Formats: sequence, C-alpha cells, structure tokens
Amino acid sequence: MNKIIFPCETAVIFRDVIYPVTFNSKKDISEGLEMAVRWFESNQTATVKAIKKSMLVSFLGLYLNYEQSMERVA
Repeated sequence: MNKIIFPCETAVIFRDVIYPVTFNSKKDISEGLEMAVRWFESNQTATVKAIKKSMLVSFLGLYLNYEQSMERVA
C-alpha cells in the first residue's frame, strides 16, 4: 500500500508501546504525531529527538517513520 486512505484509525509505535490515533485528513497527521510525541516524552525516558527518530506510524501495512509521515502531509 502506497497511499494513505482517510479516515484512518492507526497507531504510533515507540519502544513496543502503542499510541492509538485517528486521522480524518492529512492535516490531522502532524497534530496527531505531535500529540503522540508529547505523550511518549511524558511516559518514557527519551528525548523528543530520540522519539521522532525511532517511532513508527502504521498505515494499514505501510510503516513510516516520523519524517516520512510528515512528508506525506506536505
């Protein structure tokens, strides 16, 4: 799968912890990912930089890192 289909219920994964998110449009991706990063930062012992570098976002079999997900928004 190369295309993200909206609405999309999915998850952000970091260190084997899953943060569920729902994206209704492309503009929701950046907001949802920032919320996930803040949540992981408050519940894990990791910096924002480390979280963004290591997290994955699952889009129905398409696994993207933070940068790739943000590129899809642009």
